[in-house]
Amino acid sequence: MALLVAKNGHDNSGRTGPINWQQAANVARTVDVLGNLTHQVMGSPAVKGIEFLNEPWTTAIGGPIQFSTLKSFYTSAYSRVRSVGFNGDVWISDGWDNNQWNGYMSPPNYQNVYIDVHLYHCFGGPRDLPDPYANVNYACKNDGPMLDGLTQRDWSVVGEWSNCISNPPSQNFNQWAQAFTTGQWTAYGATGTNSRPVKGGFFWNFKIESGNNPWNYLAGISGGWIPKNFNFNGCS
Repeated sequence: MALLVAKNGHDNSGRTGPINWQQAANVARTVDVLGNLTHQVMGSPAVKGIEFLNEPWTTAIGGPIQFSTLKSFYTSAYSRVRSVGFNGDVWISDGWDNNQWNGYMSPPNYQNVYIDVHLYHCFGGPRDLPDPYANVNYACKNDGPMLDGLTQRDWSVVGEWSNCISNPPSQNFNQWAQAFTTGQWTAYGATGTNSRPVKGGFFWNFKIESGNNPWNYLAGISGGWIPKNFNFNGCS
């Protein structure tokens, strides 16, 4: 289990529309809240990591949060959660810009810090391709090499990925979904070696209300399009 706070102006952050998080008083308040929450939950064996902000609305995607503000917040939040005795993993979102983080918060001054990358194929951009199988190919041929190129940030993770695409196939869905799942799984490092900069990822989500849905991991298991055993290369 990981604790996280979303602040991006979308419904998943708890507040839709303009945000004021980037104001100094609100940033400082977030640090205080994270410290208090960490103190309350760090004795639980279920809490292995804390992510300070989920998908912050940075200037990289047209938002108001400057990367200088975000970086300053991360270092302050790190100091706070360590000061209350939390020694588990710390996650920091990349704010949708891979170029900001080489060498940032690296050992030995910072320990157990993971840089969180979210890779989706259904919200526009170069990954949102009209051909379903082109999305599989993009994960294998583009995302995998991109992640392998993050050599100056040795602890990256794909904190969110799913089988959502804008144009899912109307026929042979299970066959395509299995190819997409295993391709992403391989590209994002879950079957790779520890020498890769990317250390794996998390499928989003474990379970949702509707049934056979590309966001539903349990539905994929029961439907057969998410394998129970991933011990193979899905990009070969």
